[in-house]
Amino acid sequence: GMDKIYLNWFTVEDYSEKHKLGISERSFYNAMKDLLGKGFIAESDQPNMYWINPHLFFNGDRMIFIREYRAK
Repeated sequence: GMDKIYLNWFTVEDYSEKHKLGISERSFYNAMKDLLGKGFIAESDQPNMYWINPHLFFNGDRMIFIREYRAK
């Protein structure tokens, strides 16, 4: 329900180990660099908190998206 996500290496490392994904620290930071560089996410004022670009995940107005979702 929010446009932000908390991501840090330690959280991802724990998740990766729990689900046996094998994500390395280097892969995590490379992915974060790519996501930031391509505008999928943007840094916020809070550490390890990132804004999600709603233009990439919502079709136009977010309220219309919700109404369309409920109508189906």
